[in-house]
Amino acid sequence: MTNSSDNENPLPRMHQMLLKIRRELDAIIVEGVSSDGSVRVVFSGGTKFKSVTIDPALVMKDKQEKLEQQLLEATQDAVNQVLLQVKLKTDALRLEFGFPQQ
Repeated sequence: MTNSSDNENPLPRMHQMLLKIRRELDAIIVEGVSSDGSVRVVFSGGTKFKSVTIDPALVMKDKQEKLEQQLLEATQDAVNQVLLQVKLKTDALRLEFGFPQQ
């Protein structure tokens, strides 16, 4: 561990680092894009949706199923990007406190 003393309680420091990571993640903005680029979803690292942009060509009644599929793809892409950022932040925290990587 990187603590100056083995007797020092790491929990307050860990709590502060977790709060810092949460603030950093909240500041991250990712954009998920469907496979054909027709739908874009903007998502914060704090898992809040910011916006959805849909190609106007998809908003026809006969293309509803395709629109729904593209929206799902873009949303999943954004979520995957956020999860990657969370993993990077938590891996760094594990290293800081000497915990094994997962």
